[in-house]
Amino acid sequence: MSAGPDLIHQVEIDHYAATCTVENGTIVVRMRGNADVVAKPHVVELLAQVDAHALAIKAKEAVVDVKELYFMNSTCLSLVMRWVSQLSERTGSQRFPVRFVTNKNLRWQQRSLSAISTLARGLVTID
Repeated sequence: MSAGPDLIHQVEIDHYAATCTVENGTIVVRMRGNADVVAKPHVVELLAQVDAHALAIKAKEAVVDVKELYFMNSTCLSLVMRWVSQLSERTGSQRFPVRFVTNKNLRWQQRSLSAISTLARGLVTID
């Protein structure tokens, strides 16, 4: 019997929640609600935790599930872009692919995340 995912980070405030777990060598991030100016410091902390743990375990991949993230403001989006940009500059085991799992009904996700995908071709995929 295998153990469940290891919880790395969890936050829940009025309108934003996120978790980060490790599942079989993959970092799994789930974000929901609205990532706005109030959520910004939590997004900063989340991305720092994701990056630190991914490097520590030499993650195979980071999966960022945003299916229930209904809004992300430009400030939080720029934090994600900066993180992906930093990843794209790394080599070897310090570089890991990022896969965004999206909600096709939330059109902002496709527009915004495809810009991030363009920034880091071959590193970012969007499902």
